[in-house]
Amino acid sequence: MLTKTRIISLVSCLFMLSCAEGNTSNNSNNINNSNNSNNINNTNNTNINNTNNTNNTNCTNECNIGTSYCEGAVVTTCQTGISGCLEWIAGTDCAESSMVCILNGGNAECSVNCQDQCTEGATVCQDSVLRVCETQASGCLDFSDSEDCADSLRICGDVGGVAACMCNDSCTEGICNGTSSSDCVADSWGCYHLDTAIDCALTNQICQVNGLNADCVCDDQCTSGTSQCSGTVIQTCTADGNGCLDWSSGTDCASTSQICTLNGSTAECTTPTGPVTLLSENFDGTWVPTGWSVYDGADIGTWVKCTSTSCEGYDLFTLKSNGVAYVNSDDFADFEEGLSSPTFNCTGYSTVTLEFDHYFKYYQDALGRIDISTNGGSTWTTGIRQWSSNTYNVHETIDISSYAANQANVKIRFYYIAYFDWYWIVDNVTVTAQ
Repeated sequence: MLTKTRIISLVSCLFMLSCAEGNTSNNSNNINNSNNSNNINNTNNTNINNTNNTNNTNCTNECNIGTSYCEGAVVTTCQTGISGCLEWIAGTDCAESSMVCILNGGNAECSVNCQDQCTEGATVCQDSVLRVCETQASGCLDFSDSEDCADSLRICGDVGGVAACMCNDSCTEGICNGTSSSDCVADSWGCYHLDTAIDCALTNQICQVNGLNADCVCDDQCTSGTSQCSGTVIQTCTADGNGCLDWSSGTDCASTSQICTLNGSTAECTTPTGPVTLLSENFDGTWVPTGWSVYDGADIGTWVKCTSTSCEGYDLFTLKSNGVAYVNSDDFADFEEGLSSPTFNCTGYSTVTLEFDHYFKYYQDALGRIDISTNGGSTWTTGIRQWSSNTYNVHETIDISSYAANQANVKIRFYYIAYFDWYWIVDNVTVTAQ
């Protein structure tokens, strides 16, 4: 039997069941109820139509996608946030790698912390190296090696206020270094340098400068067509392959038991038969006579040709023919001068005699002497005859046989040593042999 209490409980349960199964259009738990906390369309629900949803039209974009800026040392980029809108989102902190955040073309990025050291395109010299200011890997401007000017034989220097490689010309004209010649030539940069030297001596020539060029030219040793005696050999002046004149050996007179003698300016083979003239000079012709040579002791005066009274003592010398060989030490300090004859050949002769006329004006320590050489002047026997007192208008005859007999390369020399003294006049020199 049901009690009153049990009946009341049963009614309550039925009522609650009735509520759970009631009309959905009006039920407060209906899925369309805008206030139902479980409804998928509820504006506060996490439903995809919720105001926090990416399709929600109620949020505002903060930036343009892909743009960036530096927030201190942090690279901050515009990205889609959890709200569904574009917003600034912090990214890499450059400071964590000891770098800084910089804008490069509008984009934020990490870069080495540096400062520009120069102006882009500027140039400087470091010794011979040209350096140019340009952007480095760090992103900053600094100098980099551009060119070593020394590689092109140039120097680094100032050209119109700008550092650049410039010429360092080593020459302005050709040069002669002994017998070697070097031309002054321009390279591809327009810089001048000496080219490879040429040894002119290899072609029996000498070096001579002509502007930018140093040329090998002839050093003629004789006059074309003339001849001389070299011992018993006749030598003729001829041109070599370069057109240069030099002595060329020809007939050896000894092969026919003869000697070589000069007949004027012509050398010829002759048979020694009695006194012959091996040397004859009166100093009337061109000075210095052919084959003769003057040694100048580097003082002011030396041996000269004189034909007038402008030479002190000329009028007092009565044995002269016309021109004379003259040397004067008056008014000069240390004085040492030589006048040497051509080489003459005494081969085949046992008697050789030197003759000449002279006028020797002495004062204090003046000395005039005769020297002789039998090797063409390489060495000398000095003072085979000498004068240290007044000797006026004397014809000297000196037997030089003991030195010159049968010698092929004989020379005689008039040598004068003085110190503020007078003069010596010589004329009509002859050497005869038999």
